[in-house]
Amino acid sequence: MLSNGWELPFSEIIDWNTAAVIGDERLLLQIPSTVRSIHQDKILSLRQQTQFLWEAYFNSVEKIVLTTLEIIQDRVLEHSSRSSMMWNSLPGGLFALPQYSTSLRDFPFYYAKLGIKPYPKFTAIIHVVTPLVSLSQPVMKLLVSVARSQYCAQVIILWNCDKALPAKHRWPATSVPVVVIEGENKVINSRFLPYDTIPTEAVLSLDEDTVLSTTEVDFALTVWQSFPDRIVGYPARSHFWDSNK
Repeated sequence: MLSNGWELPFSEIIDWNTAAVIGDERLLLQIPSTVRSIHQDKILSLRQQTQFLWEAYFNSVEKIVLTTLEIIQDRVLEHSSRSSMMWNSLPGGLFALPQYSTSLRDFPFYYAKLGIKPYPKFTAIIHVVTPLVSLSQPVMKLLVSVARSQYCAQVIILWNCDKALPAKHRWPATSVPVVVIEGENKVINSRFLPYDTIPTEAVLSLDEDTVLSTTEVDFALTVWQSFPDRIVGYPARSHFWDSNK
């Protein structure tokens, strides 16, 4: 890019040096050799960053307007503004809302760059809509399997059944705390609410009739620790481990 004095779009928050080769137009004859000297890894990095910036801030009028408004908000509320890393790293400044937090440590997207490893424990949320009848129900077996996991910190039973909450002695004894919460609106989306009783970064969301072994639960948490910025799960309601593969 050769244009001395040009102000690139959103240069207040975007580090264009990570997405473009910027040269001095007065040194035009040196540009070919400079470009040829760029390593292929650097070229790939520039292309990836350019693609990210395009998709995050420029590929629609809506995103351009939203980015402009968020920049203005950061100017006004400077004490809670986003950092440069938030704007210039996936998933972008429009997804890392300062209303939630301004600390990079609170967002799993930045763990790799910060050298942070997620806490090796998870909270299981089991969504229940069927009344308890016997200890042989699938939800009971699921509760026991999940609670036996070495990575399980707590199990939350989200009771969205029309029947009254069962007594505590109806639930099987486990080595981890089991908290029963009654859903306010009895809707399936209530499993995604940020309950204060969740102490961990990792949350395992399950239906009451899910079939999983303790080994499979442990494996899921291990995979998530390698990709804490992604949703990790099983492709089907019933998942079976094949030890031959």
